[in-house]
Amino acid sequence: MCAETEASAKLFEEAVMWLKTNYRYFRFFTERDIVWTLQLHLLEEIEKQHLPLKAFDNHKMPNKKQVDLAILERGTGSIQVAVELKYEPDHARTDISAGKLSPSKAFWDSDRNHGVVQDIDRIVNLIKSGHSKVGYVMFIDEGGHHSWREAPNDSIWDDSWGKSPYSGNTMAVLLFKQ
Repeated sequence: MCAETEASAKLFEEAVMWLKTNYRYFRFFTERDIVWTLQLHLLEEIEKQHLPLKAFDNHKMPNKKQVDLAILERGTGSIQVAVELKYEPDHARTDISAGKLSPSKAFWDSDRNHGVVQDIDRIVNLIKSGHSKVGYVMFIDEGGHHSWREAPNDSIWDDSWGKSPYSGNTMAVLLFKQ
């Protein structure tokens, strides 16, 4: 792995750890809220560390598909990191209308090509095709509603994010890196 790729992967992994540490200070309603929060943190770190990188949300890939978040090398525009994110709010929340919580907001395996399993497949294909050097899928399951599912394709469930402030259930975050 080249230095730019290592720096980009490290930057994203540190951003995930920062989010884990600070999650309780945020109130997320949708996936895009988390993408925005991570992008803002990445941009601040890129500036602070004077890294030759850029971070974009909804970044169009060479294969004409978008990824939720991308980290690019500033000079070449080479995509170092591609990220797909899914978010399932805790179903015990009272600040989100019940109609938006049921059925689940995040699809697990969907024929509409928007599920967690399909996101993992997309990231694997982006890496294999050389469109990105490293790829991640992160599924934040705030109320632990999907954590009973078997983690697909070399991903892991991380249940060390603490308890949901809404239901007290253990939050579960599925992480995949390729």
